[in-house]
Formats: sequence, structure tokens, C-alpha cells
Amino acid sequence: MVDLKSVLKISFFDNISQEKLTHLCAKFEQKSFKSGDVVFRDGSDPDGVYFLLSGLLKVVHNEVQVALVHPGEQVGELAVLTGLKRAADIICGEDGQALFISKDDLVKILESDKDFCIQVYKNTLITLTRGLKNQNFVMEASKLLDDIQVDVGDGQLNEMPDD
Repeated sequence: MVDLKSVLKISFFDNISQEKLTHLCAKFEQKSFKSGDVVFRDGSDPDGVYFLLSGLLKVVHNEVQVALVHPGEQVGELAVLTGLKRAADIICGEDGQALFISKDDLVKILESDKDFCIQVYKNTLITLTRGLKNQNFVMEASKLLDDIQVDVGDGQLNEMPDD
């Protein structure tokens, strides 16, 4: 059985009682990944959700790395919760371990426990909102960088002249 301490570090399960999480621990499988391993492919059917305990996962879409998954974060939840196909390739960037819960087991728990279901969806929306805020920040920073030029000759930071 998976250690409850590991599960408590995963934000997907924030504000869910230890009693419910203890029950959930019996449903998890521990998976190990080596750098370069493919966890799942874009367009595949969702089989479950992976919760990263150690290592690093790369999110790759159209052969471009678009994000990294760090310990305490999860991948695959959106496809499981929506029933849609996987939206990206997930490739192991550093050796690590993850907890895995099958789609069937997670859906059964969500359907049988309204409070658990609501909290999982809230936590998913919080994660998506944070990701969008970070994406907006990156886009704004990128726009600012487009407007700034560094003059290497004198080490001064100068604004780009308007065209």
C-alpha cells in the first residue's frame, strides 16, 4: 500500500480528508520511469492519472516541449475527468517515480463520493487557473523582452526604437 505521507504532498488532493486519502492509497500503483521513457502519447485514450513523486516529466506537443511536471504535480487528469484523448506526449526528463490510479478506479470514487468529487474538480480548476496566470506572465514578459535591446558594447539596457 502507498504511504499516506506521499499522497499528502500532492496538490490534487488538497483539502481532502486523511480518511478518504487513506482509502484512496489502496488504489494506487507505484511506477518508475527512466529518462527518455514515454509515459503516454498525444491522442491516446486515458488510462489513468500519474502523480509525480520524484524526477521530472516533459510535456511535449507537436514536438515542442511546452511544460515541465515537477514532484507533487500530476498529469493525465484532464483526459480522465473529461473523457477526451490525451493532449500531449509525456516523456520522462529525469529518472523518477509516480503514483498511478486507473481511470476506472478514480471514476468509481468520484461517482460514489460527491464531496471528494467536488474537491477534486476545485483543485483541478485551481491548477488550471495558476497555469493560465503563469502563461499570461510568460507572454507579457516575452513581449517586454521583444521591446528591450541590450547593447553589449557598453553593457547598457536600452529601449528599442519604434519602427
